[in-house]
Amino acid sequence: AARPATRASASPALPPAPAEHPAPPAVLPTELHSPGGVRAVTGVLLLLALAATGIAGYVAYQDPTETALGVAGVLALLSAVIWAVRAGSSPTRMSLQQGRLEIHSAAGRHVFDLANPHTSIEVRGRPGSRGWKVLFHRRAMAPFVVDSSMVDPGAFTEVLLHHRPDLGATGEAAAQRR
Repeated sequence: AARPATRASASPALPPAPAEHPAPPAVLPTELHSPGGVRAVTGVLLLLALAATGIAGYVAYQDPTETALGVAGVLALLSAVIWAVRAGSSPTRMSLQQGRLEIHSAAGRHVFDLANPHTSIEVRGRPGSRGWKVLFHRRAMAPFVVDSSMVDPGAFTEVLLHHRPDLGATGEAAAQRR
């Protein structure tokens, strides 16, 4: 049996509406990582100090003079100080679930609802610039500051603009709804 031919729609296709904001990323990260910074540097320094301590310890064992023992002791103390700095600099961990940003840092645990337009957020500078930071204003408390030492600015800004496109309207945007 022959099928009847279908007619094309008589109404012309409408052009797509221009997007006000960039399209959201295909997959938003659920974990935002800090760039390393102090922990990476102290890790390298710790390895170098431990190697130097080992060599100085071996030399002091072979020839136990006051100078050799003193150098080995100073290097051992330096290694301990670098280890303490590395151990004390815990990285900031950020996770995002259903529009809620959870931040675990040395200052404690903080949760901000990015999807809520009443969450007061201020972006200063541009991602990648020296002065870039995001301030989460809190009532009766100092703002919580997220900067490039805590998270990759580009990835964080992308996530922020996905949930709060109003922050991208002016470059250095501020949402001051309290």
